[in-house]
Amino acid sequence: MADKKLISREEVLGGMGGRLTKQASTLLSLIENRTAFLIEESQQITTMFLTERSAQQRHQAFLEAIALDRELPIQPTIQDLEYYGPRWAALVPDNPRVRAMVVHLLAQKYAFTYQATPRLRAALGLDDDVVQQAYQTLHHEPLESIFATQTRLSDRLRWYWTAVIQWPEALSPFWATFAMIVGLSLSPAVLGLPIAVAKLGPLVGVVLVIIIGFINVLTMAYMAESITRSGAFRYGRAFLGPFVANYLGSSSSTFLSLALMVRTFLAVLASSFGIVITLTNSTPVPTEVWVILLIFILFLLLRKSLKFSVTILVLLAALTFVFLLPLTFLAFTHIKLANLTYTSPSFQENPFDPSNLQLVFGVIFLLYFGHIFTIHSAKVVLPRDPSGRSLIWGSIAGTACLTVFFSIWMLAMNGAIDPQALADHKGTVIIPLAEQIGGSVYLLGSILVVLLLGLSCLRSSSVLFKLVQERLPTRPESKAMLAAGLNTETQWVGEIVLSKQGRFFLSISPAIAALLLTEWFVTTGTASFSQVMSISGVIVNSMAAGIFPVLLLIASRRKGELRSGIAYRFLGHPVLLTTIYLLFLTIIFLHGLVIWQNPVEQAGALIAGTLIVGITIIIFRQGVFNRRLIVELREDQSKDKQSTFAVTVGGQPVTTEVQLGYANDEQQLQATTGEIPTFASLRYAKFELPANAARELKVWGHKITPEGISVGLSALVEVQCGNGKQGFDLKPAKDQVMLPINGEVCQVEITLIEQPAVDLLVD
Repeated sequence: MADKKLISREEVLGGMGGRLTKQASTLLSLIENRTAFLIEESQQITTMFLTERSAQQRHQAFLEAIALDRELPIQPTIQDLEYYGPRWAALVPDNPRVRAMVVHLLAQKYAFTYQATPRLRAALGLDDDVVQQAYQTLHHEPLESIFATQTRLSDRLRWYWTAVIQWPEALSPFWATFAMIVGLSLSPAVLGLPIAVAKLGPLVGVVLVIIIGFINVLTMAYMAESITRSGAFRYGRAFLGPFVANYLGSSSSTFLSLALMVRTFLAVLASSFGIVITLTNSTPVPTEVWVILLIFILFLLLRKSLKFSVTILVLLAALTFVFLLPLTFLAFTHIKLANLTYTSPSFQENPFDPSNLQLVFGVIFLLYFGHIFTIHSAKVVLPRDPSGRSLIWGSIAGTACLTVFFSIWMLAMNGAIDPQALADHKGTVIIPLAEQIGGSVYLLGSILVVLLLGLSCLRSSSVLFKLVQERLPTRPESKAMLAAGLNTETQWVGEIVLSKQGRFFLSISPAIAALLLTEWFVTTGTASFSQVMSISGVIVNSMAAGIFPVLLLIASRRKGELRSGIAYRFLGHPVLLTTIYLLFLTIIFLHGLVIWQNPVEQAGALIAGTLIVGITIIIFRQGVFNRRLIVELREDQSKDKQSTFAVTVGGQPVTTEVQLGYANDEQQLQATTGEIPTFASLRYAKFELPANAARELKVWGHKITPEGISVGLSALVEVQCGNGKQGFDLKPAKDQVMLPINGEVCQVEITLIEQPAVDLLVD
């Protein structure tokens, strides 16, 4: 993530001179820029697979707009300034005259009431007598005069909406995690679940959902603990790719990213398939029209850079439950005992009959894909609860709650609908439910399909769009490619392809391809909604929700920078970890060798299983599970925090000889960790590291900004292990050094480099 360093507020408002109005205007600009930056940063939370390169490009565009005095990509409103008040309050100096002038300029630009702005008032100290007196002296009227007595209806609606989207902050970290896990990971596969288990019967299906749900509760705990031990996540610099690469190596990160891209494409395909076939069966409108309409909607929304906030996604999930629950209740009123106790004769004769198991495991696996969304929850929750307890337990509780709901939903649907009507249905469960209960289901069901599958389709399409877009050449790279063209015709074609419009059409092409494939599948009847879901669940979700969480837990307990506030030893027992790993791997190979009959599906499963085994062998041979010794030097500028040093192995403290050199003093310590009360005067820190079992050394020098973001220190690092000595540079964009060691005694010296003050935000 880009470095975000702010000029000292005293330098901006004191040392640079100028009149009071100019100083206040500069401060207001700082506040608006910081707010816009925080808005842009918050929008990254829900981008499922945002990479570090993509984030840096977005930050760079934002920073260039500030540096060149262009219009910001995001224009903050007074509601935004109020919402982010605690985050920009550190910019405001103690000078009451400056505060009084800033609020005067603010009132000239925005309309707001006293009751609507408690955070803004607190950030500027508007309820303090000294600020009120300063305002009276400067403007010859009471400060209360700036507040509007009444605002327009449109403004009041904006304030009401702001209150709605702020509700997660009123929740405890545990309940915030719970709400996000349930809301963000409610899977469209729920609409295919009754069809997938139709041949087995609902009772067998419930047993499988509970067993697989329990396993996913464990792997969610694995994922949450791994994230909690990551320093990058703790300080707001985490991305999926670097997170996996830090623990399991770059090859594992690339493999998982490609697998998730495949899952995203299949999610677009399955969601659009479910929408089209449901609406085609419930309306007289033909398939082709619905596909064209979906393409048109995607085109418009992606053209406008579709974005979702966490709160909006959770609210949409809550709205989805508003329609799921009545449908569940309606189905319960039509339950028949014969349907509940039904099992296919072929299943009774041969439980392992492949025709009975074609869809079951894949669809059930796809019910649980909250593991990736644990990353989003962590970005919101860990700053409030660094111990990770809320993240871990909230993830466990959310997954368990979904398991209970899936079981109830399946009993209701399969109990109400004739098994034969479900077994061979190619769409979602809504159509057979409507045929069984009556036409009233069509309205509720169609709205549910549009909400659940439509949201999944839009989000997945947006992810595909961004993944392709960030891999296309940037503007300078495009020019270089064109300059290297062989002839004029080649350059002309390149100009079109790599133009703004060309990049857009290339980026949207995977989503369009998925929609066109949907049209072909529906028209020819060669696939079903549950079948597409099953392929994604077996080939991809078994990795993302089963195998990778196991590997990440093992690595994080050996290489994590931080200790987890909660870590149960039995979760990391080798027998349990091996059992879960082999279970998911075995299911993949069983589908490739026995269960699936389609050659393409078989090949996909066998290739996926082989690659998993290969990646596992590679990371073992690369020593990714070796213990890591971490030397951390942290300057903490956030409120009420202390700068510290720490030496750990796998999150466990290591006693070390430490020498801290100041401008006029030197301090000798023997400790595992310690505070540095006057970090500004620190010149160097030396660490005498004892011999230990670690095989990697990480030197991590970073600074925590007042906003709680980690950026690199500017420093020189010298490492001496045995007879070898190496030197490295730490920079704001690169805050760590990693190198192999052999467990011998090492010396690490970190020499800080003074940096001049810089304006606003520096990348």
